[in-house]
Amino acid sequence: MSSRDLEAIYPLTPLQQGMLFRTLYAPGSGTYVEQASYRLRGDLDVAALELAWRRALAEHPVLRTGFFWEGREEPLQAVFRSVPLAIESEDWRDQPADSRSEKLAWRLAEDRRRGFDLARPPLLRVLLFRLEDRLWQLVWTHHHILLDGWSVALLLRRVLAAYAGFEEPEAELPALPFREYVGYLRARDTTAAETFWRRALEGLDEGQGLDLARGEAAGDAPPDEVHLDLSALATAGVVEAARARGVSLATAVQGAVALLLARWTCRRRVVFGLTVSGRPDHLPGVTRSVGLFINTLPLPVTLDDSETAGDYLRRLQVLSTEAQEHGFLPLPRVQAWSSVPQEQRLFETLLVVENYPRPESAEYGLDLVIEDFRLFERTDYPLTFVVVPGERLRLTAVHDATRVPPPVAERMIGHLGRLLTALVEAPGRAVGDLGMLSESERRQLLGSPPAASVDPPPLTRWLARRIAEAPERPALTDGARTLAYGELGREVSRRARWLVAAGVEPGELVGVCLERGAELVLALLAVLEAGAAYLPLDPDYPEERLRFMAADSGIRRVIATSSSASLWAGQPRLGVLLVDRAELPEAGAGEPLDRATAGSPAYVIYTSGST
Repeated sequence: MSSRDLEAIYPLTPLQQGMLFRTLYAPGSGTYVEQASYRLRGDLDVAALELAWRRALAEHPVLRTGFFWEGREEPLQAVFRSVPLAIESEDWRDQPADSRSEKLAWRLAEDRRRGFDLARPPLLRVLLFRLEDRLWQLVWTHHHILLDGWSVALLLRRVLAAYAGFEEPEAELPALPFREYVGYLRARDTTAAETFWRRALEGLDEGQGLDLARGEAAGDAPPDEVHLDLSALATAGVVEAARARGVSLATAVQGAVALLLARWTCRRRVVFGLTVSGRPDHLPGVTRSVGLFINTLPLPVTLDDSETAGDYLRRLQVLSTEAQEHGFLPLPRVQAWSSVPQEQRLFETLLVVENYPRPESAEYGLDLVIEDFRLFERTDYPLTFVVVPGERLRLTAVHDATRVPPPVAERMIGHLGRLLTALVEAPGRAVGDLGMLSESERRQLLGSPPAASVDPPPLTRWLARRIAEAPERPALTDGARTLAYGELGREVSRRARWLVAAGVEPGELVGVCLERGAELVLALLAVLEAGAAYLPLDPDYPEERLRFMAADSGIRRVIATSSSASLWAGQPRLGVLLVDRAELPEAGAGEPLDRATAGSPAYVIYTSGST
């Protein structure tokens, strides 16, 4: 590379730095490779289209940019004076229509897998497939490190204008050069931002991981996506209701996502990523600039079930506005102002609300119709919600199937739609009262009352039915361990047989002294399956209180671990069953013992008197 070939050299934006790192960390994964695909119906001049794309490269330095990092303390981006671009064209008119769609899907996936060498611009390709005499498929693939969604729309409009020979009038405010925007970011004072983020992330000491699949990996399946399109009537209702409450549609979506994550992860405080435009209104010409202006920032939300939906959304709008004002810094630097270790991700769920216009060929008097527009984009987050406003609001969940299985993603996107509608339509209702379940989910959850018997079946039989119905669905997680229903049933059965072999009898009261986690739940269910009842004994209680509870209740056995065994030393009449040292049986595991009846005791609990 010679200096004569270069037009400019300057640093990266915070998000560009993150994308560069992720791309180099997982080469060939397709992360941050974006692909726009749409059909052109009409008479197309291929040579004129190619010239229009070359003109776009000449006009926009960002499209002639490469990235360099080897042997440097800080990566740099370099703008080349000129780079080659040729449309790769193929004629498929002689192929059967049904095979063309399969071949197109294969070619699109192949093109994404090709990726880009970030040091060799242009980091974009244009493919053109002729399907019929007057029908073409145009595919534009580029690396996200160059452009945000707003820039994609600007660029496509410019290509259409150049193709039509349409010269745009000279603007009063020329577009802000992207390199000047980078300089603006680096010159900003971070004092106020640091104060804000330290306060917003105070008390957060661990990353909010998202793993809603079974504990084992499911291979290298590519990310999947599910969609939910609200009806035109429902969309108009949501938009109007949000406006009436004095909040934006984006705020309403943020509120729904926070509620969704809180309920799915059983947290009162959730953090998810928010993609913001990064185009400050006070920068002249910034809305006409092409480049990567967006940034990703954390949005920490604390939930209060008693707060009304209206108050919750107004509070969230203030928080979101403040976060965006201070959202110009790299995410690792923001995370450093929390107590979350740098090796952990602060969040694993991302929200993107798209708000840029789609190009229309009719604007330039072209005899071409743009139809079936599709955009393929992938982040490296396990779950990304993409919201596209329009006549029908589209909600999309892009998910890593090894972390968020397709059935889970389908349920989550349905829950998101219902929460969004409920939030804006019922501002006076408490947040905790807003429903997210479908009617079929409610029926499944509540079940049907028994017709001929007033005695419900014991919990153990209900669990056995649930295991038989959905053995692969996630049943229990504590962050470190996730069990599906089938695994849950087998592990509970093994522990129940271990208890029976130790002499536990039906109706007996058994102490359970375990830390909160998956093992505690397995032990409680095992006691019930053995036909016994459990007495919770929190190992964090004072030793005197634990011994009083054991003596007062008359228990003969306590389930514990090696770390809590010392609490029961010196009590010879009390048998201590160490679950972490137990040789759990395998034979017959998974088949319920069925020793419990509707009249069996379930538990005894000591309280402070409040209940």
